[in-house]
Amino acid sequence: MPSRDLAAGRLVKRFAKAIALFSAGSVIGTLTQVAKGKLGAVMLGPEGTGVLNQLTNAWNLLYSLAGLGFYNGIVRRIAEARSRDDREALARQLSTSLIFLTVVASLGASASVILAQPISNALFADGGQHASLVAITLISVPLAIMAQTYRGLLSGCQLVRPIVTAQVVSDVLGLVLFVILVLRLDLLGAALAFSGLQLLKLALQIATVRRALPGTGILPRVAAFSWREVGTNAGYGINGLFMVAVGVLTIVIVSRWIIAARGLGDNGIFSVAWKVSSVYFGAIYSSASSFYFPSLVACRDEDLQVRINEAISLYFYLLPPLIITLMATGDDLMLLLFSAEFSPAAALLLLLLPGDLFRVLAEAMGMAFLARRRLLAYTLTYVLWASAFLALSWILLPRYALMGVAGAYLASQAISAAAVYLCARRSFSFTFAGSSLRAMAAGVLAVALAAGALSQAPAPLWRYALGAAVLAIWFALAWTDSRFRELAADACARLLRRRGGAP
Repeated sequence: MPSRDLAAGRLVKRFAKAIALFSAGSVIGTLTQVAKGKLGAVMLGPEGTGVLNQLTNAWNLLYSLAGLGFYNGIVRRIAEARSRDDREALARQLSTSLIFLTVVASLGASASVILAQPISNALFADGGQHASLVAITLISVPLAIMAQTYRGLLSGCQLVRPIVTAQVVSDVLGLVLFVILVLRLDLLGAALAFSGLQLLKLALQIATVRRALPGTGILPRVAAFSWREVGTNAGYGINGLFMVAVGVLTIVIVSRWIIAARGLGDNGIFSVAWKVSSVYFGAIYSSASSFYFPSLVACRDEDLQVRINEAISLYFYLLPPLIITLMATGDDLMLLLFSAEFSPAAALLLLLLPGDLFRVLAEAMGMAFLARRRLLAYTLTYVLWASAFLALSWILLPRYALMGVAGAYLASQAISAAAVYLCARRSFSFTFAGSSLRAMAAGVLAVALAAGALSQAPAPLWRYALGAAVLAIWFALAWTDSRFRELAADACARLLRRRGGAP
């Protein structure tokens, strides 16, 4: 038992390191998004921001459909080939996925360009006036699919640092492209910059694979194509495709309802609140796909519960202080990142951000279903979330406007987390460990206290004071956990070594 606890401790430290690396990359990404958001808000206004948000939602939907949900299957197959040092299997999976998915994505993008006018009308109820923007945005999907496949190769090999480096470089270059094109072409420039970013990402992923995996074939080989590899990924693909498509379509529908009921301006406000509330999700999901998911695939059944509880504890150590800080600084963030027109979005954070705690909890448990190929329960709980979010949004939007949609998000994520837990308990006899229960209780209590207090404190000094007080309470509660103290001490030691010049 002590050896298992020691192994679990090493695992959570490695997981924490992976999250730290992706978080460092996300800081750069966030700063570039800050600059993009500020420039977009000033140049495009709420209506232009709302249009760009719907274009991005449509792109995400096509991207999800064209990827066929193969990504997790690619990561799993690459990880298996890497563990056996089977270069032929690795090349077979890479070539097959690149050829097959690129063809599918190209067909989907071509159809979208042909149907740009009806798609524009479906998104904006504009009679097809934004058709050119739709075509420019969606034509880049094949480039993004190829970039994702190369990233799956890196993730399967657990090469965290190269992934982060490519992400940072693409974020910086994408910002430069966005600034140049938006200043010259306004909304058209924003669409062109979005598509240009996908080309940059593809070029950087290819360069990263060449550098991080020397000797690996970069270009796909037709001779290595295997329908068997396609079939192997199909199980994950059908499930992943359905879930991602449901998620993106749910957001598209809710945004469409907001546009119909409140106008493009309110949809722009909701979209920026959504962006700010999810600034850390890039790091969470990147670390989960590149480290947590492969570790669940490889672990024994008797260790599965330990891995899940360690992940839950780690997430609830990291997220509450970030969420409380974002809530306390929400008004100033909206002014800094966007403009005064977007200040109503700060209030939405008080409901969206607590919902994210339950979302992360559900994902941490749900990954186990994915790793053990128990996909039906995983899919049904996600459908439950989407259905609850849509139903509650439909009911609350007319009466409570955007706050009703934010409240619907919070309630639906809490329902989803409860459903995933019940399914995990039935499928894996999963129960929360004492450490994860303490971390969850401290996190939920602190975030709820912060949301309630900040909703009654409009003055900036009061917001910051209340935020600091709640953070102190959370830290005192978290400090009672020995694992939290161990991770905090390890983080401090690493920081001191770096400042002192030690490796």
